[in-house]
Amino acid sequence: MSADPWLRFRTWVARNRLDSEIATGAAFDDPLRRQRARFLVEPRTRARIAAQLEHVLPYAERQPGRGSTAAPMDKTTIEEARPLLIDLARELRDPGPVSPTGVARAKIMLTHGASPLYEAGEPHELAPQLKAARAALQMGPRLEDVGG
Repeated sequence: MSADPWLRFRTWVARNRLDSEIATGAAFDDPLRRQRARFLVEPRTRARIAAQLEHVLPYAERQPGRGSTAAPMDKTTIEEARPLLIDLARELRDPGPVSPTGVARAKIMLTHGASPLYEAGEPHELAPQLKAARAALQMGPRLEDVGG
């Protein structure tokens, strides 16, 4: 059962705000938040985020060149967190049900410029954030808990 086009559009426009709300454990009582949570737990979405996490490892090695608009990554911090990055990617690919909260946390780590993945982030925060995302995948609220 597909959502109506207007709901899908409004959800897409608000996706960053919705991801932040979901990542902090907001309830799925809002139609937009519920629609976004459904999207986050889809196998295709999870696989895409897992692939992006796996891509972080080689990308951090070859830092963007001069004139690039890509944010530089913290190579040392990423290398130290390699096993956690791989574990999170593996768990996102696992076929079982997961919480949208953990998926949103993983996505935000990849897309937010102040994430500890990037030089602008706090390096000592990467491992705890990766662990928190993994824990939230399994223990966070699930759509089926609210009839979603």
